[in-house]
Amino acid sequence: MVVRLRLMVSLVKVTLVSRDMTNNTNNDSVIEYRAVAPSVEDFIQFRADCGWGRISDEQGQKALQNSLHAICAFDLDKMIGFGRLIGDGALNYYVQDLIVGPEYRNGIIGSTILDKLLGEVKANKLDGNCTVGLMAAVGKEAFYDKFGFINRPTEKFGSGMTMDIN
Repeated sequence: MVVRLRLMVSLVKVTLVSRDMTNNTNNDSVIEYRAVAPSVEDFIQFRADCGWGRISDEQGQKALQNSLHAICAFDLDKMIGFGRLIGDGALNYYVQDLIVGPEYRNGIIGSTILDKLLGEVKANKLDGNCTVGLMAAVGKEAFYDKFGFINRPTEKFGSGMTMDIN
């Protein structure tokens, strides 16, 4: 029997830390990857600082509460990267909010976060196939290609589609 635990922002936080000294632009620092969601305030501010727009406290709280898993990258105590998984935990997973701070982009921080998120899917998925989806930002498709994601449409799959509801 597989038990899935939802990431709870306001409850006990278990932090799994891995350190990497090779993937940062500041040679004096150590990048830590923590399997924990940021605070709601940090999540909202980081998204805004990275050009992803401002969201409400309520949106931030609910988004983090409903995440299956999150990874934060830190340079000392400064959050410099973030990614999370959403989905049903059985058939469909979705990589959401994979964000790296502007001064840390084009290294391997985003790759490390994505690799850890995909590792979480592989470690906790049910027997059988599952799908991991995402919506790449314009110009970032090649980054995801390296991990085995495919561009749509293909002969088998139609176009991915979205709708904004205001």
